[in-house]
Amino acid sequence: MAAGQVLAGVSIVVIVVIDASLWMGAAYRPGADGQIVQALNDAAWLGFLIAWPVLSMQLLCTAVVTLHDRRDEPLVPRWVSWASVAGAIALVTAGGPAFTHTGPFAFDGALGLYLPVAIWAAWLDGHAWYMRKAVRRRQLALDAAEEPGRDARAVAELVAFQPAPAPNE
Repeated sequence: MAAGQVLAGVSIVVIVVIDASLWMGAAYRPGADGQIVQALNDAAWLGFLIAWPVLSMQLLCTAVVTLHDRRDEPLVPRWVSWASVAGAIALVTAGGPAFTHTGPFAFDGALGLYLPVAIWAAWLDGHAWYMRKAVRRRQLALDAAEEPGRDARAVAELVAFQPAPAPNE
């Protein structure tokens, strides 16, 4: 799952860089023929939206891993993981621009553009929020560990977010 997540993440970055380059190319020569500018813009938007299977794979890999987190306080709540699964399925609407020029499935439509972008943004921001929250909890636990008289086992439980193994007596 980790390899799938990394592969999908790198692929998304490459796709976004290529699309941004096409948009920059469209804007670079403002006096260029309008058909060239529109073709570059269309290629960028279609490339961005048609890559939905890669993003779906990323959402699914993340959901599988986070759903297997059996700690008392998982990194990401289960409902966020299930929302990732639903989002991965709903991203199929981003394929609409390949088949239509107008309407909700077009590259500027509610289902062809806005829904996929909202799913991606919510997934990215939601996971970033919970990861930052976990890092802050861990930092607070480490800061507490520096207090004199703290039990090492209690600190280990705080830092690991799960019960520490009992010492062999």
